[in-house]
Amino acid sequence: MIFRRALSILISAVLIAVMPLAAFADETQDSLEELELATPQADYLAEDFEASDDDLLMQFIDKQVASQPSGGKTMLRARKTNRRSTLSENSKMVYDFLAAEITEASLGNREEAIFSLPLDTYLGSYIRATGKEKYPWKLVAADFGLTGFYTSDRRMTGEAKYKLFDEQGIDVAAILNALILDMPYNLYWYDKTIGMAFPLNSTAFLGEGAREIYFSEQPCVSFEFIVSRDYSADGTRGTYALDTAKTSSASECADTVASIVSQYANLDDLAKLTAYKDRICALTDYDYSASTTDPYGDIWQLIYVFDDKPETKVVCEGYSKAFQYLCDKSDFQSDLVECHRITGEVTFPRSGGGHMWNIVHMDDGRNYLCDITNSDSGTVGAPDKLFLKGATSGSVNTGYSFRYSGSNSAHYDYDADATDMYSREELTLSGVNYGVSDTIWDDSTIEYNWSSDMSTVTATCKSMDGTLTNSETADAVSEITTPATCTTNGIQTFKADFYTYDGFGHVEHSVDIPATGHSWTSAVTAQPTEYAAGTLTYTCMRCGLAQHTSIDQTAIVDLPAVKISKPKAGQKYLTAKWKKVSKKNQKIINKIQIQYSLSSDFSSADTAIKTVKKTKTSLKIKKLKSKKYYYVRVRSYKVEGGIVHVSNWSKAKKIKIK
Repeated sequence: MIFRRALSILISAVLIAVMPLAAFADETQDSLEELELATPQADYLAEDFEASDDDLLMQFIDKQVASQPSGGKTMLRARKTNRRSTLSENSKMVYDFLAAEITEASLGNREEAIFSLPLDTYLGSYIRATGKEKYPWKLVAADFGLTGFYTSDRRMTGEAKYKLFDEQGIDVAAILNALILDMPYNLYWYDKTIGMAFPLNSTAFLGEGAREIYFSEQPCVSFEFIVSRDYSADGTRGTYALDTAKTSSASECADTVASIVSQYANLDDLAKLTAYKDRICALTDYDYSASTTDPYGDIWQLIYVFDDKPETKVVCEGYSKAFQYLCDKSDFQSDLVECHRITGEVTFPRSGGGHMWNIVHMDDGRNYLCDITNSDSGTVGAPDKLFLKGATSGSVNTGYSFRYSGSNSAHYDYDADATDMYSREELTLSGVNYGVSDTIWDDSTIEYNWSSDMSTVTATCKSMDGTLTNSETADAVSEITTPATCTTNGIQTFKADFYTYDGFGHVEHSVDIPATGHSWTSAVTAQPTEYAAGTLTYTCMRCGLAQHTSIDQTAIVDLPAVKISKPKAGQKYLTAKWKKVSKKNQKIINKIQIQYSLSSDFSSADTAIKTVKKTKTSLKIKKLKSKKYYYVRVRSYKVEGGIVHVSNWSKAKKIKIK
């Protein structure tokens, strides 16, 4: 973003989707339906094209695949490092094929941006392992960990689209990302906001209920890149046709770049980088007419910087790419010099927004800000206030501030894409400007101040002369080094690493974790009876400690006893009899209980109790079992204040039922 007036910058993001196979019907192997695998519609791997988006692949490492000159036209040198090196061996094979085709397209030697590669190139190891080198051969879903290739609506499943490649260590998304990162110049014609599809192109047959695909001839995967409107043969978006007259002409900007690099080849590294900045600012201006509705094209590319046409202008992406491109094409005195492209947010005193800039790793092993856009004439950073500068404060996590005029500062925040694509070391900026002698810091003044929630820690120290303060804030990670128990405290240790100043190094801080206390659950482990107390056990769910308490017995035995008489037996009944309770004892008790059972210890399931008035002396008990012996006993009974009082049971009497 340039800050002479507010402007939204269009930077886009690449996403991958696969073109679906043609429709199909479930068929058995004996009844195969022919499938046309190439279709006119595709789900593209495309970018959201919104002003609020900064490029998803901010690490645009504008470098060119090393190759021989083609057609006598200037070719880019290979960069020291590239994203290709991060790919698997099989993915590198696909990458190399596409890189060569893309290069030819950028030189005007391709009329269509459709590049086909035989499918067995991808699935060679699978084909060899299954003995299917000759046609016809089939793909079996189970071999790829799939239950089938298609859904009920006759489309290849998203999982199947990628499994065909993933099983062979081929990551199509990673390949495309690597190409975009490594070849931004050669892809100047590519409309990444619409994207790329990669359909299968062949005649095939579906069998075994979508679990097998039969190929009668060599199938190919076509990588279909959408051409931007600026380089489309018919001047419209969404096509694959390239205007070779325009691409041939556009490729000539490489000659301009080669000339610039040659002109400054003998300069030292600082002078060379400064000359590149000044030359870019002289060759182009910021395009204030850029709109969020403009199709993605040349104003986001470096072509407009090096086309020798003063009327063509770019936005911050063009400035940053051009600087990256010149650096990638150059040989520096120090092998450490490396240029990266970054995205995020920049904030000035009265404006701010999404932005793209550069970080340059210099021969002193440190990283410096290079904002080429805001080094152009008329901007707040012109000519070099924001070029090869160290931060006055900040960190990777909080962003970096740069004082450019008096008390005015610009603050640069990395977005998630930048922090995902680059390491912390690559994003950590110097605390001094390039070429400025280091301040000598007094390590004895180092202090660490932790945030209240212990999520961050700020380290500070003073210079030896006491005039300057150095600070850095780092995110903390924590671990439980000693777990707390129910009765003892634990220890939690917070750790942080600092990168700007070695003296800050690594810091740890430990805090107590309060004892958790017991968490009890209870259960009755012994039921109370009329004659004995029960037990209630409390168990700690954390440590297993058990404690026990008593449960009062269910009745208090303190009433006068009742004397039983001989019972009388009848036809399936008996009559229990007992001595009349005296008037004195009737004042103490409330009722009389009669218990009868088939077992002498009154433990059988048919044991029962009847309760009658205290004045009665007998009770007829019916519905008993004939020819069986029953046992009968009696006692006095009273409930007072919710507490049961009883006497001891009388002796049991045995009687046989008629």
